[in-house]
Amino acid sequence: MAGKPLSAAQQANLIRRAFPDAQNRFLRGQLLCRVSLQPTRLSAIYTIEILYRPGSRPSVRVARPALQLRPGASELPHTYDGRELCLNLPGEWTADMSIADSTLPWTAEWLLHYEIWLACGEWTGGGVHAAKNPDAPQPELALKASPKMPRQSRTLSSRSCSL
Repeated sequence: MAGKPLSAAQQANLIRRAFPDAQNRFLRGQLLCRVSLQPTRLSAIYTIEILYRPGSRPSVRVARPALQLRPGASELPHTYDGRELCLNLPGEWTADMSIADSTLPWTAEWLLHYEIWLACGEWTGGGVHAAKNPDAPQPELALKASPKMPRQSRTLSSRSCSL
């Protein structure tokens, strides 16, 4: 059973506690947040924008640096319309969850797999991504994560990449 949905102000407070340099703005009851993430010490530093409409799944985009395509690729993996990151399955995130404790770690994980994809050409992040619309119904899956429990860490394959 889900708890009480968190307001935009509550989400902003939780994000600022975890990321003191986060920039939060409120627009008509919605939260627009900018956070810097660096998935590993060798990774680029990314500026992430999160739009949170209370009661809805957060929308996450990379503001800087611009996400690049691999040579020969026609689209970025695990994105909606090439810009919004596909971070979780429907029902995996609920409005009573902290963005700081769920969406932002999932974003850092996505960025790590994006960097591996750029270097190797293979998406190592797993997942299911069938719909181009994040709110469209997804195929039923045999295994579903509990909405209250963060996803299991994935083990990266031991394949080598040419950098």
